[in-house]
Amino acid sequence: MAKAVKAVAMDSQTLAKWMYVAIAWSLVSWWPHDRLHMHYGLAVNALIGIEYGFHITLIAGGLIVAYGFLRFIR
Repeated sequence: MAKAVKAVAMDSQTLAKWMYVAIAWSLVSWWPHDRLHMHYGLAVNALIGIEYGFHITLIAGGLIVAYGFLRFIR
């Protein structure tokens, strides 16, 4: 794990792991998200699944990182 993530997670290995995964996912998820849009075109059912699948995981990742940050500043 990166030293910065470990420092923010305050030695919680579980939180550090999930923060690292959340940050990595937020940085790389755009690529498969974009490609799936190109593949499925305007198929509404597929688009709904793509949007929920990617955006909900990004929201969850944001909550994990926010939790780690709030824990760090307290």
